[in-house]
Amino acid sequence: MPSKKITNINEIASKNGKQPKKHKLRLSWILSIIMLVFVVVAFGLSPLAGAFGNNSSELIFGYFNEEPITFSFNNYFYNQRETIAQNWNTQTDDANYEYQIYQIWKQAYDNTVMNIALMQEAESSGLFITESAVDRYLLKSGPYINSDGEFDAKLYNSVSDITKKNIRAEVKESMLIQILLDDLFGSFIAPAELEFIDSMGKNEKVFDYLVLPLTNYPDENAVTYGQSNVIEFTSIDFSVITLSSENQQESESIYNRITNGEILFEDAARTYSLDTYSENGGEVGKGYFFAMRENFNSEEDLNSVFSLNDGETSSLIETPYGYNIYRINKKSELPDFSNAETLAIVKEYLIVRERGLVEDYITSEAEKIIASSQDDFASTAFKAGLDIYSTSPTPLNYGSSLFLGSFLYSDTEQYIANLENDESALRKLYNTNEGSFSEPITVNSGILIALCRSDSENEGNIDTLSMIYPYIAPQIQQSDFTNSIFSSDKFEDNFLQVFFSEILSDS
Repeated sequence: MPSKKITNINEIASKNGKQPKKHKLRLSWILSIIMLVFVVVAFGLSPLAGAFGNNSSELIFGYFNEEPITFSFNNYFYNQRETIAQNWNTQTDDANYEYQIYQIWKQAYDNTVMNIALMQEAESSGLFITESAVDRYLLKSGPYINSDGEFDAKLYNSVSDITKKNIRAEVKESMLIQILLDDLFGSFIAPAELEFIDSMGKNEKVFDYLVLPLTNYPDENAVTYGQSNVIEFTSIDFSVITLSSENQQESESIYNRITNGEILFEDAARTYSLDTYSENGGEVGKGYFFAMRENFNSEEDLNSVFSLNDGETSSLIETPYGYNIYRINKKSELPDFSNAETLAIVKEYLIVRERGLVEDYITSEAEKIIASSQDDFASTAFKAGLDIYSTSPTPLNYGSSLFLGSFLYSDTEQYIANLENDESALRKLYNTNEGSFSEPITVNSGILIALCRSDSENEGNIDTLSMIYPYIAPQIQQSDFTNSIFSSDKFEDNFLQVFFSEILSDS
């Protein structure tokens, strides 16, 4: 196993901000570092000695391709846990003690899952390590090498036969995985591959664009809609008590005490209500018919609450969230669409619940702007009270590849940048010729129209690409491979259940 590769892997691990203690290099540590290529450690850990639960029995944390992910004394999972725990800082943060223990176990578990998956991959690929290859490795590196870098026969003979056997097994496994990793992620990069990627980014376009916000939907249109749907925007001022659905008899008893005058509604809310309004005596404030609909099992129950007068209390109503008791502080009131607050509610309703209606209108307005902007885009935008934004030259880059220019960096306002996974939107943009307008494009907050200001070719970026590609491409491959393992149908993950029931309960 070439030492250069191990050095590089250690450099990758150290970028996580954790500096392991210096110690004699062991094969289990080498294999652990290899696994760290796939599993990023996000938190500092501070384990306490003996804080690892009951280790006396075998535990199965899940399965990968029907092979059990087992924790038992001195197996791979066990050694991973020990190695990870030993190589973090020893200072313990009592406030995060249990979470630190979780992180140690979780990283060891993830490493073990990857090890099992890689070993299965190696077996299915027909890879194997000869005994002579193991011998050559042990003669040149490993635990039998003295301080002068030479094989130490006395040290070798001082080790028991069982330990020698275990070391050879570790060597064979680590060598096998290293070969597999080289095959998966260390492939030669052909110059033609770089040239092809470089060519993808040579054609660049510059866009000027504006966004017509959905909030530009006319007030008069919103009023017309509101007048046609008056009941939706009718409001009441109310208080509520929410009781558990698991005990109907107790809920009925509380309701009867309120209606009989044995307890005030406000006191009952503070004492028994399960919702966030209990501290205010159940007072909610204004509620609109459309917004309250989801709190009821039937429209009939909702109508019954809106038919109550000031100070009246509803019946005990079963809802999706438990049993509710409503008290009307101010009876239902028809909407006043000349009121700014009410009008804002209607427009918000339209944008959220009738978005297609609003988008159709704003799109028609965008098309009018396009038609009147052929000679002077800036003037038309100014008259409409809209700002024009510009991008710098950017190639077509679906999915924001790291190897190509991206709107993430060339679009300061980020409207187009948010479209880089929208194939339809990108087609509209890049099918637009220089000096022409794109079709209207839907964005989160409105409708975007873009003018293609220029369409040109750059000189390419082959020199920079040749430097970064050999480093970034394997990382992307590794990330994709890791994701494929942990999202695989072959993976049965029972880590949390076993950790909380068997480990944390004993720590």
